[in-house]
Amino acid sequence: MNTASQIVYEERNASVGLGETIRFRLPTNIMLLNTQETYLRFNFVVGVKGKQAGFATGNQADEAHWFPWTMGDGGASNLIKNLVIRDYSSGVTLETINGYNLLNRVLVNYTKNDSEKNLDRLYGGADSEYVREKNTLTRRSQTAGTTTDGETQENMEIEVILPLRLSGVLNNPMPFPNALCPLEVEILLEDEVYKVLHAQANEQGGESANFEGDKDVQNINGGYRNNTICYKVDGTPTGVQTNVTILRTNDAGQNLYTGDLVADQVCDFPFYNGQECTVETSIGDLTFNIKNVEVDGANRLQLNFDALDFGVNATANPDIYITVPDTSPTCTLSELQLVCGAIQPSPQQMSAIENAVRSGNGYGWTYKSYQDFPVNNAANALQVSNLINCRFRMCKSILCFWENVGGSYLVEQDNLLPDLDTSVAPKNYQFKLSGLNVPNRAVELSRLNRTRDEPGAYNAAHIKELEQTLQCCGFQVKDLSNIDGCLLFGRGLVPAGSSFVFDMNDNEETRLNIKYTAQSQSLLQHNYVCHMKQLLIKTSGKQVVE
Repeated sequence: MNTASQIVYEERNASVGLGETIRFRLPTNIMLLNTQETYLRFNFVVGVKGKQAGFATGNQADEAHWFPWTMGDGGASNLIKNLVIRDYSSGVTLETINGYNLLNRVLVNYTKNDSEKNLDRLYGGADSEYVREKNTLTRRSQTAGTTTDGETQENMEIEVILPLRLSGVLNNPMPFPNALCPLEVEILLEDEVYKVLHAQANEQGGESANFEGDKDVQNINGGYRNNTICYKVDGTPTGVQTNVTILRTNDAGQNLYTGDLVADQVCDFPFYNGQECTVETSIGDLTFNIKNVEVDGANRLQLNFDALDFGVNATANPDIYITVPDTSPTCTLSELQLVCGAIQPSPQQMSAIENAVRSGNGYGWTYKSYQDFPVNNAANALQVSNLINCRFRMCKSILCFWENVGGSYLVEQDNLLPDLDTSVAPKNYQFKLSGLNVPNRAVELSRLNRTRDEPGAYNAAHIKELEQTLQCCGFQVKDLSNIDGCLLFGRGLVPAGSSFVFDMNDNEETRLNIKYTAQSQSLLQHNYVCHMKQLLIKTSGKQVVE
């Protein structure tokens, strides 16, 4: 077989923004598609490429140049809200995955090790939660421990190489017969910008010595919006000031702190030129625009600004944080391509496929996919029984997590992770399959409600269930470091690694029973069923068996 790469351009061949739909139609001259060599390629930028034009020292930056942006471990997969793959010659839909980015982000939390995450940072637009001088989406400049005057951060236009790893059609070991079933790949881009990206920081709440006992800020990147998790000013500023320094110790109560700094650490904190900061003083909240940031002679982080009168402020070590603008940035995708692995089959191979199509059974092509069966859970219900209304005949696994759709999306956290809130405290869970409660004892989740500074091991039954669930989907558990910050529970329906399937059509009903010790939020419970499908191609037409 001859193999090659062939580029398919997006239907409009134009730049697009969030919330738009992009489509790729594969031509029939791609006889067989090597799906494991098929991937999206495009350029991505927040706002506009480069530094903010016309910016001067003391000005306020625009919203796109305000924060050190990251797409987190989810990377550019955060952009994909829904994925639909169909045969454009017949209109038969082969695959639909709603909430692609939500499912991907939860899976990444458990199934990628550090090496794979670093690879995503090189090619897939991913980045860490920690701001540095050079990040994937932004660059900040400094000289001798002082940020460069008169310029904002630089927004980078990055090239993204993105395999669609959750798609069973476009991630399959078997070549796809595109000549017989020409594909159209349709992607609805995420419309909520803070699901795509968020702001980096120096510390998250769960890692800070002063906040690891506060479950609600465990996944929050510190230094933004309000005094929930913020820094403090060193001393008691009064009268007219042109700078403040950030407290470097934690002896003033609950606060983020910097420690003793060296010059090249000036860009390792969220503060930068053009941001508005708020200081909570006894005479009210005072704001200023950062002119530049430096490490002073006493190894402290110093923020410089135009003269500001603190009056007779009497608050020692007042809270300070970066104000969040009222407007959100835009994002642009350009030069969109679907790079396809094309296989030119031999005449004998094509003849064998055509003979199978003409046979009584037709030509069959098997693949894996995911279907969500979401259920709304009302607030204050301490015991729920969610019906998973699935009738698929070839099921492998069930993956469940929740989303707080009534909450707001915050710039200081990864909003694709399941909501983390002490007002939602699960106690245990159990599935009902074929009239039986499985496992035979409810799986305890109480350890997951504890804070990072509380001792105690995670429930072994939950970890076993988690491993079985993911192995049945074809994944290996490689990272449990954030098991308490990204709650996923599920049930493997067949022996891991086997070719067996579970018939949910023949099942009495499938339910997920959850008990809570506290639950005051309206939640959308996502219930993804991993199942096998088969595309059948006959002379009489095409159909998908599931």
